[in-house]
Amino acid sequence: MCCSGRGPESHPIDSMESDARDGGTWRSVLQDKITGEKLSYGGIYITIKEPELLVMTFAWEDENGNPGLETIITVRFEEVDGKTKMHFHQGALESAENRDNHGEGWGSAFDRLEMFLKKDIL
Repeated sequence: MCCSGRGPESHPIDSMESDARDGGTWRSVLQDKITGEKLSYGGIYITIKEPELLVMTFAWEDENGNPGLETIITVRFEEVDGKTKMHFHQGALESAENRDNHGEGWGSAFDRLEMFLKKDIL
């Protein structure tokens, strides 16, 4: 597995492809730990400005690999007291339920990222 320990706790990343440049594409596949179901999503990098900004599209794929509703994700990085603070925003989603599911998934992924970074630092 390429990305062990990354992604939400209940749906870790099974595979990921990335061409990290303006106009480049990215794609990830999550796998449900209980059912084994795979969920694919991806998008296009709109702006990568190291070290402070990442803007990209995000869309879930259907069973045929066709993208659904596309949203824009903006991630800003800011130095605060010698550490990096991340500001994350995902554009409007289809429903409150979808928003809440994304919030739960991103929250879990960020918690796992924090644990990973602390482990590497310590």
